[in-house]
Amino acid sequence: MTNPPQSGSDEEQITLQATYAPVVEVNSPLLQGGFLGAFEASLASDDALPTQSRTYLPGDELNEAEGHFAAGVRYALGEGVGQDWTAAGRHIRNAAEQGHSQAQLFLGDMCSEGRGVKKDRAAACRWYRRAASAGNVYAQNNLGASYAAGCGVPQDYTKAERWFRKAAAQDHAKAQYNLGLLYAEGLGVQRDEREAALWFRRAGEQGHAIAQCRLGVQYAVGRGLERNLEQACEWLRRAAERGQLHAQLCLGILHAEGGSQVANYEEAAKWFRLAADQGDGEARFRLGLMHLEGDGMPADHREAAKWYGKAAESGNAKAQNNLALMFEEGLGVDRNQREALRLFALAAEQGHAMAQLRLGGMYFLGHGLPQSDEEAAKWYRKAADQGNSYAQYNLGFMCASGRGVAQDFKQAVAWYRRAAADDVAEAQSALGDMFAAGLGVARNDSEAAEWYRLAAEHGYPHAQVRLGDMFATGRGVPQDDSEALRWHAEADESRATWDDSDVIVLGFTPYENEDERDACIASKRLRELVFSPMVASRTRSSERPLD
Repeated sequence: MTNPPQSGSDEEQITLQATYAPVVEVNSPLLQGGFLGAFEASLASDDALPTQSRTYLPGDELNEAEGHFAAGVRYALGEGVGQDWTAAGRHIRNAAEQGHSQAQLFLGDMCSEGRGVKKDRAAACRWYRRAASAGNVYAQNNLGASYAAGCGVPQDYTKAERWFRKAAAQDHAKAQYNLGLLYAEGLGVQRDEREAALWFRRAGEQGHAIAQCRLGVQYAVGRGLERNLEQACEWLRRAAERGQLHAQLCLGILHAEGGSQVANYEEAAKWFRLAADQGDGEARFRLGLMHLEGDGMPADHREAAKWYGKAAESGNAKAQNNLALMFEEGLGVDRNQREALRLFALAAEQGHAMAQLRLGGMYFLGHGLPQSDEEAAKWYRKAADQGNSYAQYNLGFMCASGRGVAQDFKQAVAWYRRAAADDVAEAQSALGDMFAAGLGVARNDSEAAEWYRLAAEHGYPHAQVRLGDMFATGRGVPQDDSEALRWHAEADESRATWDDSDVIVLGFTPYENEDERDACIASKRLRELVFSPMVASRTRSSERPLD
């Protein structure tokens, strides 16, 4: 495998990078999923307890720090005695006060969790500091994590970096990962992706799965390292085989996308399934998409709907939107408008722009919801603000017509321009109408003709008719009967393939003066541009459907 090509890489980078949020790792069981974790790790190590301390019986009156520590551990684990956290805390505190660094570490954990002692994060940090100052690598990492999180001490990334570095210098994998994370995010240090990769590699070579995953992602997207898909897959595979969910997901994405190689859908599905089995909504969504499109398998709409359903239950907004479309069309499921509406609403509330667009259309047309121009405009604006070009086009209409918002032709032109820049033919045609009518802009026939031409070249029938009209009358362009006939003929052909059965366009009228224009508006000769729900499903050939 070789480095992936540059084309299409931005979307891939966003997909991979989005799987991470900065999460500092600590040794404390408080953030490790179980209080007993640290104690169990200590007992499993030959160096965790001196040999002689293991011969002491729990409950003996011992003054030796090692003896108290061993007794505390036995009470904590219920090893040979009934589990008793209070007794464990008493013995471990005794050992900690005598300077036993491992006892100080564990007492810090107990204070942090509130097991056997009063919960006190500040006290936990004091015990971590005593152990860390004595060179305890686990306490150094935990104290760094406390500073990074602002837990028990004021947040201070500079101090976090200092303690992480002390532990990392002793080859503590979690501290190496944490130090890499500070460099990757620019927290307490100058952001340096190459330095981050160095520390992720050191931790990864010790088997730290998240560090392996982070390093794999950096190779995949070329952050701090030369892009190398082979190395990306290797590091992601190491992490994925250790059960690291994000690595499984990213490895599936790389195999599905293929990079510079042919996509390996079988491998992609394998890793997506492993991540999906861990409850990952994105992996479930990806499996649904593969079944929908028939990637490496026969297209199966029912199977696609099943995986979309699982992803939707996980809160994945893309799956909610796609499943809503399937319910709307009866694709792989029984047609159910009520369920489609529920799913569109869930996805829209999470900020999914296409779902917001569809929900706005439902309010505008009164499909399954009470008709409301105000609600339609609200949802169009949410989607438009995210850059959805169809929503920008629709919001432009709302501003032009004064439906759901105050009439504002200048705002309409602004929204049309944004949509037109994304090659939305309807918006380009609407701009032609605005320039031809002098609405929101100074009347300019040449500018109108240029916008009509752009839309006409995309096959939009209304623009083709208007451009033909302009050639016929010599408005904005040289009079040319042959060009007029050509564009009118093109319009006749385009109507057979252009789906705008629900679209009413802003009509072109050769106004001679302001009074005539106002009269036309008042008499509805200036027809309204209305959103068609089908507009949102018309995708250019380079776009994936239902995504």
